[in-house]
Amino acid sequence: MNESTLKNLKVVVERAVRPVRASADRKRRMREELLAHLSAIFEEEVEKVGDEQAAVDRARQRFGDPSELTGQLQETVPRWDRVSTFFEGFDLQPGESLLHLAGKYVLTMLAGYAILMPGGVLSLVVRGRQYEIPVALWAVLVVFVASTLVYVPLLVMPYKIGRVLYGNEAERSWRKAAWYGLASLAFFPAMAFGTCWAASFDLATSLIQLRLACLFAPAAPVLFFVMARRAFDDMRYKEEWASLEIDS
Repeated sequence: MNESTLKNLKVVVERAVRPVRASADRKRRMREELLAHLSAIFEEEVEKVGDEQAAVDRARQRFGDPSELTGQLQETVPRWDRVSTFFEGFDLQPGESLLHLAGKYVLTMLAGYAILMPGGVLSLVVRGRQYEIPVALWAVLVVFVASTLVYVPLLVMPYKIGRVLYGNEAERSWRKAAWYGLASLAFFPAMAFGTCWAASFDLATSLIQLRLACLFAPAAPVLFFVMARRAFDDMRYKEEWASLEIDS
């Protein structure tokens, strides 16, 4: 089976799977199962007719109407599975910039705090503990700073490193990979210093925490380079299936 034939089979599968409202993992399993089934049908037809294009046409006919299959697939999706699609929005989507991904995370965090904060303040007021409001608001800010320092690099760096290590020939660059590795050395020290300073405004204590975190700095490049392979494979998979033109 050549690449063109495989792509044609994938288009048939994607017509059935893409409209399904389900998590990415579930849709991936659907694609794998249907593609394996359709490929088996194709191989049977090739043996019969001896022509790949004719075999694709006959396999498509035997596969059935993709729109009907979409409905059948949708019925197999549990309700709870759709909830996970919200969290998948924090994964990099095909065509999305890393800056947009980071901004999406920060804005979501801010929106979450804006929704929860009034309830927390009201709770303190009802209990007669208004004096704790400034401390509570400052604690929220500390959590926001800490979570941003942790999750934004964890979201962005693996994709950056993955592109320069495993991307196409124009994207690959060992020099950029080395620079990203050096930049990631600041991950743990920056996280420790930023969190401590936001919590205490004590520069001396924050510098102590920074020095301690420097001991763990070499672990950050290892972490990001390990994550890079999975991040790149996941994005390449999404881009491959998203690029299929299913309208005909």
